[in-house]
Amino acid sequence: MGAIILFDGECHFCHQSVQFIIKRDKNAYFSFASLKSERGQKLLKRYDVSEKLNRLIVIETMYQFIANNRYKWFGKKKTCIVPKPEVRKRFL
Repeated sequence: MGAIILFDGECHFCHQSVQFIIKRDKNAYFSFASLKSERGQKLLKRYDVSEKLNRLIVIETMYQFIANNRYKWFGKKKTCIVPKPEVRKRFL
C-alpha cells in the first residue's frame, strides 16, 4: 500500500495539487481522501491529527517519491546559485 493524501475539498490549491500528483503518479502510489469525508475523518482520528487543519496531509513520508522524480518534474540546474550579499546572510 502506498501513501494517503488528505486534502481540503474546497481549496483550489489543494485541488490543483491533487490533480498534479494524479497526473504524475503513474503507479497509483497515492490514494486520496477529503478531510471532510467519513474516511478522512477516520484517518484524522486514527493518526491523531487535528481536525482544524485545512491543508494537504500526507500519511507516510513522501520525500522519497519527490526525491526520485524531482529532476524530471522541475529540471536540474547546471550550477548552484550564488546569492547576492543581502540574501547570502539568510543561507546557513
